[in-house]
Amino acid sequence: MNVKWIKIISIAGGALSLVIAIFTFNVIATILAGLFFMISLIVWKYGYIFMPMITKTANLENQYGEYTVPPKQNCILKKTKDDYYATMFLGANITKTTGDNKESKILSEQFEKIVTSVKYVTKFSMMVRNIDLGKHLDSIKAKRSNLETRKAQLLSSNPTKHSGDIARIDREIVMWNRQLDKLSNGELPLETVFYIQTTAKSPSKENAIQKVTNQAKELKTLISSSMNMSCYNLTGEDMLKCFEWERFIPTNDTEFVDMVD
Repeated sequence: MNVKWIKIISIAGGALSLVIAIFTFNVIATILAGLFFMISLIVWKYGYIFMPMITKTANLENQYGEYTVPPKQNCILKKTKDDYYATMFLGANITKTTGDNKESKILSEQFEKIVTSVKYVTKFSMMVRNIDLGKHLDSIKAKRSNLETRKAQLLSSNPTKHSGDIARIDREIVMWNRQLDKLSNGELPLETVFYIQTTAKSPSKENAIQKVTNQAKELKTLISSSMNMSCYNLTGEDMLKCFEWERFIPTNDTEFVDMVD
């Protein structure tokens, strides 16, 4: 049972209890209605945190069509006639570059080093979107303008008394000016989601999981050392998002933000 079904059951149970409470004035039904609705809200907000713990403790497996997620929710399994396939996903944080050609060449060489070092099939995926900075720039300019107005008011009233506040405002104005210069003169930034998929096969489910775990460890070591990037296992809801992205990706900025936040 996954988070979605727990939410559906909780909402349905809460609605049924609420109807019973309304028509029978039953105190227990009223309490149950509130409890079910509270559970549904908790699962909706924090299900991605505690569901892996629940499934692990209860040793439950989640079923998604022909695919199975084991209790630890760290991989996805598929059973064929003769073998088990186990897939793991890794996430990586890409350090923002300056756009310098020399730096880009170095990164390209490092990535090529990773690819040539891997002895099994690996899928590297990157999902990006250009960020529209129009509204962001306007917001920064408005904040800077408010600070400048506030500073002028303090200078006209009693600059000596408010010297500390004026100094703090000056530091904030400098900070916003730096951000404006950086955003106005540089390239438009990209919001990037970078993930890696690796799969292992074995007649034994346990051996398939062990093999893909070893592959994931090797990939994390390669990526962290070669490209100086933070690389980590994706589990639970984060893993399932990557699995879904293998079939359908966001079609616009709103969907992108909703999926990655």
